[in-house]
Amino acid sequence: MKGIRVRGGTFEYHAKEENTGMKISFFGAAQEVGRSCMLINAGKTKILLDAGLGNNNEQVNGTDGGMRMPELPDGLLESVDGIFITHAHLDHCCFVAHAYARGYRGNVYATKPTIEIMKLQIADYVRISKPKEITREVLKRLNRSYKVVEYRKQMRFKNIGIEFVNAGHIIGSSLIQIAYGGKSLLYTGDLNLRSTFILNGADLNGLKADALVMESTYGAEGDIYPEGSERGDAMIKSINETILSGGKVLIPSFGVGRAQEVLLLIRSAMESGRLQKVPIYADGSIGKIMRIHRQNLKYCRKGARKSVQSDSNIKFVDRKDRERIVKEGSCIIVSTSGMMKGGPIIFYMQRLAEDPANKLIIVGYQAEGTQGREILDGSREVEFEGKKLTIRMQVEQHRVMAHADRKSLEELPGKIRGLKQIFIVHGEAGKQVSLEKHLELKYKVSVPGIGETHVI
Repeated sequence: MKGIRVRGGTFEYHAKEENTGMKISFFGAAQEVGRSCMLINAGKTKILLDAGLGNNNEQVNGTDGGMRMPELPDGLLESVDGIFITHAHLDHCCFVAHAYARGYRGNVYATKPTIEIMKLQIADYVRISKPKEITREVLKRLNRSYKVVEYRKQMRFKNIGIEFVNAGHIIGSSLIQIAYGGKSLLYTGDLNLRSTFILNGADLNGLKADALVMESTYGAEGDIYPEGSERGDAMIKSINETILSGGKVLIPSFGVGRAQEVLLLIRSAMESGRLQKVPIYADGSIGKIMRIHRQNLKYCRKGARKSVQSDSNIKFVDRKDRERIVKEGSCIIVSTSGMMKGGPIIFYMQRLAEDPANKLIIVGYQAEGTQGREILDGSREVEFEGKKLTIRMQVEQHRVMAHADRKSLEELPGKIRGLKQIFIVHGEAGKQVSLEKHLELKYKVSVPGIGETHVI
């Protein structure tokens, strides 16, 4: 039988040619966090799921622009038919520009907000890192290649079926389901099962798959976090303590997703009277991403759309404002970059870190080898731009979660009907092993390495 066959909200695609199984090859995010990239080989069709860069200090596979690349075999990109992107974080999407420089000629498929944010992310990456192979002509070809897909719209791509489903991670983020030869694979990218201030949790309704490729960013046994309101209350209380004592609060945050959640949470607390009123500043790319949220309200939780539309009480600033801000009284500063490797957060750390009246609040994941991880692990002598900085400000961690925690990761497989096989990716090695030991009691579980190929 040929064609897509829908069964109770799931679908199967039966190819005409002989079925030799769907092959999955892992070229990034295998026993590591970052540079997500996997190849699906289904008969005569080859597609990449995600094409990201690595952003820690490790140098692997001939970097260009100071970033780690997926370890793709030479010449492979010339034979790839399509690239499908789950979401617009650097470690999932920014390799697409290099793909065009290295022979790829197909299209890039993603949701509308993912494409809009991806364009900004790639532009910032090229401007800052200056990779030699990404020329103007490469960027022109890339910009002509984007194709918008919608959630829950089953599409046929050559001889396979593909469906994007809301992943709940950042605006426009997707789970991607692939069907071929009567078998199906579900790839999570990054996901969050819980609703947040802005987004609904991942849409798992009716999903069925033979195999699951799942992230494990927070896969350790201790990575279990309270519900959103409880986490938010603790952070607001901590911010209030610093503000009332005359200090400044500095929050490094990813410009996409996390920063918007943090800003709207803080503003809501201020408007309700739970938080002392002081200026709220947002620096870096945060304002541009907020505008994309406003232009894509249908991807936001219905109850949050009015709040997303408003910029009240949030001041978006840039380089010319920074010196004035650090000389003012108490305020809240949300700034990129989230792991403190670069961006305007460095300026604020250099001006504010040595005053114990100030507070640094870490809200997101900190990769090994980053300044944020050093500080989180207890170091108080940290190098920024070649100079050692003494950290005397208070340091706290209050997670504003965009990923599934360990409890949610344990629950995820049970929500996918017909599941037999699991591949664990996108996590630190110890966390992957811990999660593997738990899940292998019920499923066939693998923690693939770079370059490994598996068949389902």
